[in-house]
Amino acid sequence: MASDSSGDDGFGVVRAKVRQAVQQLLWRDRYLLQHDIREEAVSHHLAVYLEHLFPTFDVDCEYDKSGEGRKRSSTTGRDIRPDIIVHRRGLNDHNLLVIEVKKKPCIDEADSSKVKDCMHEYGYSWAICISLEADWARLEWQGHGVSAIGLGAPSWDIIEEFGRDE
Repeated sequence: MASDSSGDDGFGVVRAKVRQAVQQLLWRDRYLLQHDIREEAVSHHLAVYLEHLFPTFDVDCEYDKSGEGRKRSSTTGRDIRPDIIVHRRGLNDHNLLVIEVKKKPCIDEADSSKVKDCMHEYGYSWAICISLEADWARLEWQGHGVSAIGLGAPSWDIIEEFGRDE
């Protein structure tokens, strides 16, 4: 399992950093969500915030390589190109986080399958699907439940925490 320079690779640490990045995105880049800007632009901005929170890792968008070959699903046979990954380039033993980002209220099975495939086939420690609207986000962690982030006074706060999915 991958770890950062502090040696703490626990889910709580990763979850807190992802929440912080999503909160920054909702606060600073709300315009992108309000004006239906392409999903790739939104993912890029989220990746920028994640870069600062995971300084010992590479954060890439639309990264489709695994070593010298392409990432490919053994389930579907199709190429896999996650929206965002937190990893170390060129190595499969430091794959920390894979993220799918959607500008819609729910995640479909294809999105969930993509991050599950990355976890199982390429050794990512954590996987999440994030659905975004202009003033909230739903975070669906693979194997760790669902939470929602929305506007709270005076800042963005966790507004709901759902149970762990098994």
